[in-house]
Parts: sequence; structure tokens; C-alpha cells
Amino acid sequence: MLRTAVASGRQAEAAGILAGSGRATLRDSMSLRCRRLLLPPLLVAGCTSGGTDARSSRDIAATQPVPDAAPPVVAVETLPDGVDSSSVAAPVQAVPSAPPNAVPSGAAVETSWCKEGFADLDDGSCYLVPERVGEPRSLLIYLHGVIAPQGDTQRIVQGIVASHARSRGYVAYMPRGRRGIGPGPTKDWWSWPTTAEHHRRHAAAMVQRWNEAKSSLERLTGAPFARTWLAGSSNGAFFATVLALNGEFEADGFGAMSGGSRAGRSVARIRAQRRAPFYVGYGTYDDLKPHPISLGELLREAGWPHRVAVHPTGHGAREVYLEEAVDFWSAP
Repeated sequence: MLRTAVASGRQAEAAGILAGSGRATLRDSMSLRCRRLLLPPLLVAGCTSGGTDARSSRDIAATQPVPDAAPPVVAVETLPDGVDSSSVAAPVQAVPSAPPNAVPSGAAVETSWCKEGFADLDDGSCYLVPERVGEPRSLLIYLHGVIAPQGDTQRIVQGIVASHARSRGYVAYMPRGRRGIGPGPTKDWWSWPTTAEHHRRHAAAMVQRWNEAKSSLERLTGAPFARTWLAGSSNGAFFATVLALNGEFEADGFGAMSGGSRAGRSVARIRAQRRAPFYVGYGTYDDLKPHPISLGELLREAGWPHRVAVHPTGHGAREVYLEEAVDFWSAP
């Protein structure tokens, strides 16, 4: 059923390719452990597959993107190669005793959306407070990729973020996207804005909601956050990139993992005034790696502090990206 829907979407998206967008390519990839559902990507004008600056992710664009919106993306978050699903799950977060940096996390009761020790903050958003919160206090807002409304595939990316948040001692907040705005046959899946119109209609309200959640988490943990980071994988990386380049979200660090693109944007069309460190991570086996490569090129041209990192993996969230990103964001 799902494969049929995606196949139909491939035909629909291919028929809707915009003039002057370049050459459409499609290379379906499958592994013994998981499958990635890809729509025909467009390599936007100016994208190359060459090298990137050493200081600067992987996702799927199905139509020519515009600079004010994230490219439409269909990608299912998958596990790293060789990782069993049971290894992603983390124990339900325990309420800490009372060491100096400990904060109450509340009962991390799994809802239908919040998994892997994440607790429900409101309808559709999840948070995790580690047993010990490091200094300076930091908040990661992480955006998932396109997720089907049935099942619980969000568990994959939530498990990766939860594991890293616990190991590095930062608070993690994972909002949920919106249904009805997904690309192609995944229109009714949980997704982030992928067209200029959807961006205009929904981006500001989403950002406002995240800022309200940040205030709630500061009250919950008893202190303000000294650093706030915004990152995402797949579809979420594209949206986070647009927000960063447009200057629509104030952060102390940005991350595009397996996603993000310059989307035909020139340096002159970067609206952001403050340019926090920008991490870009992608896999060598990611079919859509030209997009994060193009993002790295744009950041280099703009003189934006960045790091581009490449790893021998495919598409999706990976803990190594978070490890490198946090190190990069935290550097003096």
C-alpha cells in the first residue's frame, strides 16, 4: 500500500518538474534492514557534487525549491546500517535524586507520539531532561523528517536524540510537524512546510510555538537556557535551513543532518543578520547529497561559520552528526 502510494507520487512529482530546474534523477536504494522511500529528486541549479569546505546532510527534494521555502521532501527516517531497532530504544528516563545540576524531569510517560523516554509537553511535542543538565544550560530543538501517521517510526529519530541528550547533558525538545502539507503522496503525513505558500502560512506560528515551549521548559527546569540550538534531519533539515537563512529563528547553532540545500539561493538573498555556527552532515551513500553539498557551498560563499562533515552512511538521523554538531556549536 505504502509502496503503491510512493510509486504514484514519483509519477506525479516527475510530471510537475519546473522548467529550468535541471535534470531529474532517481536512484532507489534498498537495504536488507530498511528501505528508504524516495521521490524523484531535482538537482537545483548551482548544485554540484564536488568537495565542500571542511568547516560546515541528506534529504530529498522532489520539485525545484524556492529560496523562501524548504524543498518538498519524502524520506522515512531509517536506522544506521547494522543497528538493530532494539539498540535504539533507551530506558524510560528516571526521576533523578538531587545532585547539584539535577533538575526534575517529570514522569516520562510515553504517549502515542512521544517515545524513547521523551515526555509529552503539549499536544504533539515532546521533551527530555537528562538526569544531569550540563553547564552552560543548553536546549536542542530537533525537527523530524516526514513521518507516516500510522505506526511509530518517530521512535527512530527520538531514540537517537534521546541517547545523545543524555550523554551530553542538554535538554531536548522535539516538536511534531503538521499533517496536510507533506509533499506528493505523503500530503497527510507529519511534515514541515515544503512550499513557499505553506511556509508563509505556518512557519511563524510554528516558531512561536517553539519559543513558548522553550519558556515552559525554562520554568520546568528552574533556569533559563544559555544556548539554544536548532537542527533537524531529512525534511526537518530543509525547514531548519530555510529558517536559519531567512533569519526567522534566533539560535546559537544550526544543524542540517541529511538535508538542507541552497535551493537556488544566492548570497545576496540570505536575510539572516546573525550567523550562528552552522553544521551540515550527510552520508556518502545518500542519493540526495548534492543538496547539503550545495548548502555548504552557499555558507562558504557567504562567509558563514560552518562545518561540513561526511560519513559512510545513508539517509537519516545519526548520533555522530549530533556529536559533531554539539562540539562545533560549543567551540570557543
